[in-house]
Amino acid sequence: MYICIMQSKKEKQIKDLWRAAFGDNENFIRMYFKHVYKAKYALTLEHEGQLVSSLMLLPYKLNYYGRELLMGYIAGACTLEGQRGKGWMTRLMHKTFEQMRRRGMYVATLIPASPSLFDFYERYGFSRAFEYSPCVYARQELGEADGSCRVLSQDTLGGKEFAYVDRKLRERAIGVLHDRRDMDNIGRDICLSGGRMYVARRADTICGIAFATPFIRPGSNPEERSALVREIVYEDGDAMRALLLAATENLGVERALCRMPYIAQGTAYSYGMARAIDPEAMFEIRKAACGAKMSLEELKAMDIKQQTAYLLDYADRKAYMSLMLD
Repeated sequence: MYICIMQSKKEKQIKDLWRAAFGDNENFIRMYFKHVYKAKYALTLEHEGQLVSSLMLLPYKLNYYGRELLMGYIAGACTLEGQRGKGWMTRLMHKTFEQMRRRGMYVATLIPASPSLFDFYERYGFSRAFEYSPCVYARQELGEADGSCRVLSQDTLGGKEFAYVDRKLRERAIGVLHDRRDMDNIGRDICLSGGRMYVARRADTICGIAFATPFIRPGSNPEERSALVREIVYEDGDAMRALLLAATENLGVERALCRMPYIAQGTAYSYGMARAIDPEAMFEIRKAACGAKMSLEELKAMDIKQQTAYLLDYADRKAYMSLMLD
């Protein structure tokens, strides 16, 4: 067994393993390995000269009560089909946690590829942390735009548009941030999926942005297509309405399905998981920002899943992530 970090000569093998494990279309795979993948992000495990497990450790920033914390996002975690169940991913995951500590990362995050994998990742100390509430808006129920907003569809975001999205994401108490390079890749992914980004303005001032792609539920009829709004940020209800009307009209659908931050008493779906890497440091940051419901000694008495749930305020569903290339 040999665990490799910062792989510069294994890209083809990692790509082949990714393709076999996830079944993504070739356009997405080409985009991902051209624009997202870097050798320094790759961790692999070899057994008897064969690459059997791999993952990528991507650096992100987490807005955490006004502080930017370095976060590790684990993407593409997979094992060769004939080698599953032998503990290879367990070894690789523990090595990844070691790397996170060395790189000064506070928390690890990932998005399970299927609902059944939430339980699988709990064995590594991950807990459910990021949820969203689905909101459906029928086009006919949205009515007509009031005319105060002008909405344009775009395949890239300029500097002002990026700054607007970044500012709105930082308004959330706990949320994953996206840098400019990542936002460019998000735009590429949106376009590959047949979607666009919609920017609403009043005069020359941005008042909302939405990221939307066409969506058909598995097994449903083409007539039941929706606009899947992966993220929408806005100043007021008129801006939101204008964005949803523009997206549904542009995509030729009759409704928009929006992923929104958790709405109390509403339906919620698990999206991403987290595992605290430096819980003591996060405890002190949280305590300074909003007080502490327990002592540090009480936190230390918890297991890592309980610690993570407390630190990310899972009881109040405060943590949110969106626009991940999952």
